[in-house]
Amino acid sequence: MNKRDLVGSWKLLGYGPSGAPPASRVAPAHDGLLIYSPDGHVSVSMARTDGYWGYCGTYEVDGDMVIHRIAMGMKPALPGTDQRRHATLEGKRLTLAVREPDAHVELVWERVA
Repeated sequence: MNKRDLVGSWKLLGYGPSGAPPASRVAPAHDGLLIYSPDGHVSVSMARTDGYWGYCGTYEVDGDMVIHRIAMGMKPALPGTDQRRHATLEGKRLTLAVREPDAHVELVWERVA
């Protein structure tokens, strides 16, 4: 996978525990949008039932990893951090897996542009 594969806009389809069948994933938001620009910028926005959540910054691709380098975010602890995601691209679907000691979640996105 490379940056060209990710460039575009992606709509959130749902999320769930890593390894869960896609049909069991639930949408955590009323709406979610992930945007990767050709010049290496990323923006994530979600309108969740418990409020708005999002961040922006730059991104890199390293093999099957996408690294979001956070410049601004809704949580004060986010700016200056790297958010590493295992990425799988199948047709118009992008799965970003969070595999950290306290979180094992997959977010499924569908390309819209």
